[in-house]
Order: sequence, then C-alpha cells, then structure tokens
Amino acid sequence: MRAAPSKGTTTMERAHRGIAPVDRLRPAFVLSAILVVLLIAVSIPGIFIAGFYHDTPAITATDRGNDLVSLLLIAPALAVSLAYSMRGSLRAQIIWLGLTGWAAYNFAIYAYGLNFTPMFLVQVAILSLAIFILAIVIRRVDTAGLATQFGTVPRRTVAGFLWLVAAVFGFLWLSDVMPATLSGGTPAALAKLKTTSNPVEVNDLAIIVPVLVVAGLWTWVRRPVGYLLAGVMLVIATATLGAIVPGGPLFGGVAFDPMYAAVALVSLLLLVTFLSRVHRAAGTVSRPRLAGPDVVRATGAGASIPLGGEG
Repeated sequence: MRAAPSKGTTTMERAHRGIAPVDRLRPAFVLSAILVVLLIAVSIPGIFIAGFYHDTPAITATDRGNDLVSLLLIAPALAVSLAYSMRGSLRAQIIWLGLTGWAAYNFAIYAYGLNFTPMFLVQVAILSLAIFILAIVIRRVDTAGLATQFGTVPRRTVAGFLWLVAAVFGFLWLSDVMPATLSGGTPAALAKLKTTSNPVEVNDLAIIVPVLVVAGLWTWVRRPVGYLLAGVMLVIATATLGAIVPGGPLFGGVAFDPMYAAVALVSLLLLVTFLSRVHRAAGTVSRPRLAGPDVVRATGAGASIPLGGEG
C-alpha cells in the first residue's frame, strides 16, 4: 500500500535524478568513455616528444601546457565525473558536460589552428565525439525534471560573472579585429600566429560569448536549463583558462597571464558554490500556496516548484 501524502503537499512521483534517465544517456556515456581514452593518447606525444608541434614558440608552449593539464587533470576528472554521471548525479553530469564542452572547444582549435601533426586524425575524432555527446544530451535533456534539483542558486552573481567574462573576451577579440577590419590590414594577434585565421577568436565570438550571454540571461530569470548551462559554462571557463595558464611559464613560450588565471580561479570558486546548491536527489516537492516570482513552473511535471535565488 502507498502511504497517503502528507497535508500541504501534492502527490508527485519521485523524479529521476540528473539531466535525464540514465538509460536515455547511455549512448553519450559510451562515447565519453572513448573520449577519455583518446584524450590520454593525444596528450602524451605533445608533452614528451620534442618538436612534436611545429608552430610559433608561444603556441607550442601553450599547447604543451594544455596537453599536460589534459593528461593529469582533465582526462581523470572526465573519467570520474562520467562514472558518477552514470549513477544519475546531476553535479557530476554538469562537470561531465563542461569537460566535454572543453574538449569540443579545445580540439576545434587544434584541428583548425595548428600545423599538421601525426595526431591530427585523433584530434578530429575528439572534436567529433565531443560534438555528438553534446548533441545527444541536448536532444534528451529533461528540462522539467531539472526544476526539482536546484536549490538556492546565487543567480545574480553567476549571471553577472558570465556576462562579465563575455564582455571581457568580446572586447579583447573585437579590439584586435575591428581596427584591421576598418583599415583593411591584418589583426595583430593573427600576424603573430602566422596562420590564415585565429580559431580562438572564431570559437569565442561565434559560440562562447553568445552562449555566455544566454546562460547569464536564463540564470537571471531562474530557468532551470539556464542553471544547467551556467554550470557547464563555469566548468568550461575553469578548464580552458586553467589549462592555458601553465603553458607559457612551464614551457618557456609566453609569460604568466594574470587575467586568465584570475578568471579561471573565480570560475572555479563560483563553480564549487554552484554545485553545492544542487540537490543530491529529486523527491516529493511541496506545492506553494501562491506562485510568486521565486517560482519556476515545471511544465512537464505538472507542478509549481520553488527554486529560490538571490533576491
């Protein structure tokens, strides 16, 4: 026999944990296991084989540092988060998706922006896997189920930080591109790269900056999918900038960049705070008497669910 629901609550079937039922995410989990193996394989030559990269000293140093962080931190973190993601942990799934997003971002730069190496096809495979993993998850995410799994998120702080990062890097790249666009010359950053295009500027201006803006907006207005996207972007910011910072000083290509380090550190601190507000499991949720501004309506669950947030 089922116990009668307590007074003041609505009868609500216990929701699944995580982004979606784990069986629906199984194809993405399988691809992610392959992704971990390829990340380890692709990192080793760049670290240990002298002259593996054939780019400018600054790019080579950055890439070797990136490979080192990928081998020691990113790949293990992806493997651990994948293991817990398969158990339905939303916290782990946010990290898993963020590191997958980092792989897509990073290896688009490797595939399009670096001189050819024997690992080119592996780099392309990593890019492909990451894109397909994200596509599978986007297609199967249960946005209504997410509404039961977030506590009091510091939404204004998170949204403001995402917008700040978008503004900083948008201004940084546009200040390089716009003068050359108006004068018909070559952007200074592109001239240093000695390539036909700057994939970092392409990635950031075409994808990262717009997504940061949207993630900040959706977080500000308390959309559960916005919280998910904000968490993923905090992981990407932490991993991307954190991986770039050691390259120059460690491998002698460029000087330590305090701005990148600061953004990576703040991203990490915000990410830890953000993840601490994610519930360990979804359950029966009380129905509020009045649906005020602090209520998110989970249209697919048939209930109004309080999410709270900064005032």
